[in-house]
Amino acid sequence: MLDFFRDRISARTMLNLIEHLPAHSHYAEAIAQDDELAPSVADDAPQRKYRPRISEWSPTEQLLAAVFNRLGELIVVTAGGGNMPEPWPTPETAAERAAKVQKEAEWNDLFDAIEQARARGGAQ
Repeated sequence: MLDFFRDRISARTMLNLIEHLPAHSHYAEAIAQDDELAPSVADDAPQRKYRPRISEWSPTEQLLAAVFNRLGELIVVTAGGGNMPEPWPTPETAAERAAKVQKEAEWNDLFDAIEQARARGGAQ
């Protein structure tokens, strides 16, 4: 930060550095716990499930997630059934986002075809 105030780095660089701080940083905690900021952020931010960033997803996290998921399955099976627990969240990749967009487009195409068929059938 000192470099920013001494005009050694630009505001854009400073914001880029802040934006890439890990989700478990003191800065992220301060933003999450800021009572004055919360009302302005609450309306703008869509409520969605947490997905860790790929840069924070190490082999250790991957193994812990696998253990968590298997343990949840084991508990359900041992208890004699029931609903499987939600799996531990994993990073979202561009391929997953693209697949989601493609699937939504396919569903929209299907719904459009159904509506067109209904319109043709209703006109007869």
